[in-house]
Amino acid sequence: MHAPQTLEGEQVWELSRRLNGQVQWFPGAVVGWNMAGAFALAASLCIDERAVGEFLPVIEGVMARAVTTQARGNGDGGNG
Repeated sequence: MHAPQTLEGEQVWELSRRLNGQVQWFPGAVVGWNMAGAFALAASLCIDERAVGEFLPVIEGVMARAVTTQARGNGDGGNG
């Protein structure tokens, strides 16, 4: 597992863990997070919006692929 290397990275990683209610679904797949909601939560937590804009889309892509793969029954978490 890759660990965040900076304070900002750590903050965005923790933000991503709080976005369960912001997941956007399409039949059969996860599209991603509601980014307006993600940025609003980041602002309320005083997380640098530049860091959110840089790191969160990368985390979002990995999350979406992994959840979609698991939902389709592959179960390898998007790593296979």
